[in-house]
Amino acid sequence: MKALIIGCGNIASMYDIKTSGYKTYAKSFSKIGISFDIYDPYNIKAKFVCEKYKVNCIDELNSSTLERYDSFVIASPTNTHFYYLKKFIPLTPKLIVCEKPVSLDINELDELESLYYEFESRIFVNYQRRFQPKLIDFKNKLNEKTKNKPIKNIVITYQNGIQNNASHALDFLSFLLNYPIKKISNIKFNNVYDYKGNDPTTSANFFWNDINLNLIGLSFIKFFHFNIDIYFEDEMISLQNGCNKIEFFEKGADKFLSKINSFIIQDCMNNSMLEISKHLQKMFYNKNLNDNFIDSIELSRYIAKFFIKNE
Repeated sequence: MKALIIGCGNIASMYDIKTSGYKTYAKSFSKIGISFDIYDPYNIKAKFVCEKYKVNCIDELNSSTLERYDSFVIASPTNTHFYYLKKFIPLTPKLIVCEKPVSLDINELDELESLYYEFESRIFVNYQRRFQPKLIDFKNKLNEKTKNKPIKNIVITYQNGIQNNASHALDFLSFLLNYPIKKISNIKFNNVYDYKGNDPTTSANFFWNDINLNLIGLSFIKFFHFNIDIYFEDEMISLQNGCNKIEFFEKGADKFLSKINSFIIQDCMNNSMLEISKHLQKMFYNKNLNDNFIDSIELSRYIAKFFIKNE
């Protein structure tokens, strides 16, 4: 596997450049032995990162350069994803990886879907929570619990764009609940354009397969916030700090919720990109492992259609 990473921002290389844990492609690829180089048109950071990981810093994406690689990782800004996907899909590499969202534009999503089928591509979109071992264990526990106790409400609290950030929560809930976002009804919402371009921070209330769901978009804040709270009749489960920590609460004698200290799950996302990189390595060598490109396209299209286009 010889990968070319496009971009040198946070998820590509910078999140963990001075910290422990594995939160980027570069550090994770280096750890498990995936050979890679880096291309970034704004290559000040790229040169520093290439020196750190002792890889090549690519200056130009010409045909002779691209034929060296059998996989591409698109970790560039969202508004460049369409351009790079159109460039790489016809090359028929063994694997393309793309950061989410794939695109904010419905017409671009439609065109990319056609190209995907035309060239029989394998494209993985980095909705990473469903691939983390502790969160997979949590899903199994939740599925057992909901056999006897139905979920009554879910509250998602986030910032920085419904496509950029809240789509992570919606994808993860599809995984946890075993049904896709398209089963929603009675949508009421408002958008605040405080993030990038046409990706609003949306607040909404709707029903997802009979579960009352509240999406709370925190606009104009300068700190990271991403929580999912799952409510039962007399219990609550709180996935906090980007789902890195999970706490369990139950109704006490005073009818207030009380934390169950023996049921706390910690460090679910500390090595998130290491787990993703292991999965990508498996996908590269095993064609029977499915990608998630069409599911990701449908999620972005659904958000664009029902939460943005209809405002």
